[in-house]
Amino acid sequence: MTEQSDAEGISTNEFVVRCIDDLRGVFGLPRTMADALEEDRRALHLNEREYLQHLLTRRYEQLLANKPGFDVRKPNKA
Repeated sequence: MTEQSDAEGISTNEFVVRCIDDLRGVFGLPRTMADALEEDRRALHLNEREYLQHLLTRRYEQLLANKPGFDVRKPNKA
């Protein structure tokens, strides 16, 4: 936590508060997205930590099928 808070130029306390706020507010997503994710979490009968692990597992599966950064946005060439 200290390394990450230092890299972001904030105190460790601010970092912890932000992490808690992120979890409580579904990382600042729009309410409609947050509600849909919460509904999905409940339908899967997972707690918040398990659901985050589930989402990261799905991303990992995509990485196995592709390559890291496979969905990076590339600037439009005019």
